[in-house]
Amino acid sequence: NAVAKEDAPAEHDGYWWLGVLVNNFRFSCQVCNRRLEDETTGQVQGKGTRFPLRDNATRATSRDTMSSEEPLLLDPTVRGDVDILWFNQDGTVTCKSADPELRARVEASRVCYHLEDIDILTARGAVCAEVKEIAETLEEWEKKTVAGVSGARRTLIQKKIQLLYMTREYSPFSAAARATLKGYDYIDSAKEILEK
Repeated sequence: NAVAKEDAPAEHDGYWWLGVLVNNFRFSCQVCNRRLEDETTGQVQGKGTRFPLRDNATRATSRDTMSSEEPLLLDPTVRGDVDILWFNQDGTVTCKSADPELRARVEASRVCYHLEDIDILTARGAVCAEVKEIAETLEEWEKKTVAGVSGARRTLIQKKIQLLYMTREYSPFSAAARATLKGYDYIDSAKEILEK
């Protein structure tokens, strides 16, 4: 419940009153929560005790002043926050909105949560590449199915099932998979999967 020096005045005592509130806790992986140096960029990332606000002058000093804070970091338990996070086809993090304030929140979260850790980015990028590879064949298999080519319908169904699995919330990097598939929503099969 301490606050990193770069985020708060030296006299801030931390959020001691939140230490026992269950709704204050979030699950986090070690990479996202620990302060680590990125081997490729040399940048120190990871949340640690970082609690950046839009305006540090509004930092709460008691339970009674919490409502004045506007956290900069996205909260994964708030649907509206989750919905502004988006992914490029290479797996890198971006913002779904052009709004500068929302873009600042995504950027702060990208850095603080270490969302582009090389291992995470590589795995997320591999999922995006697989979705792209499958999606690029959908239109061809749709045409073959309409033309009555033997086995085309079965192949199309198998590819749709693969994409359906990859874009479900329980699948690793499903949000990135959905973001990648969204680039192919002009194809009927891709659009159908995204609407499920």
